[in-house]
Amino acid sequence: MVKLQVLVQLMCLVTFTRVQVTRALICYYCTDDASGDTDPLRPYDANCGDYDYHGDSTYELSLNGYTCETTIWDNGLISRLLFASSSHVEGDCVYQDVGSKYTSCYCEGDLCNTNSYCSQCDYPRPTPTTTEDTPVTTTEPTEPSTELTPITTIEPTGPTTEPSDRVLQCYNCINCSS
Repeated sequence: MVKLQVLVQLMCLVTFTRVQVTRALICYYCTDDASGDTDPLRPYDANCGDYDYHGDSTYELSLNGYTCETTIWDNGLISRLLFASSSHVEGDCVYQDVGSKYTSCYCEGDLCNTNSYCSQCDYPRPTPTTTEDTPVTTTEPTEPSTELTPITTIEPTGPTTEPSDRVLQCYNCINCSS
């Protein structure tokens, strides 16, 4: 009887040491694309594009080697998801320039796909932290006359955290009526 108990214990020990433990990964799972045109697969959450997103929409999968993903689309919209493949690791970047253009970055911890706009990827297009300048043409009077001269100004299309390399120029109006 003792030999049988030892044998059963030994079999249990061998069985348990050969079992591979799988950990569940939880990622934020949303898009701020209200139209569903850019990302029809993720549920809409107006706050999904927030840098420090902490919403209720998550996805959990119990398989090893998967990562969380943040995707910044060419139009500035954001998607967060669980990338169900073992082809990426922490810090990886993917640039898609054909068809739907986007940059994706990957991380490996639970709910890690927040507090990042893929800055480690040197994202080449406008993101919520950078802007592209758009020329705007306006006409303003040059002196107290009726002649109008076109003036081209550059106006940012959104907030920026990047310092500008442009020089600030000031102008004084001489003999101005207003």
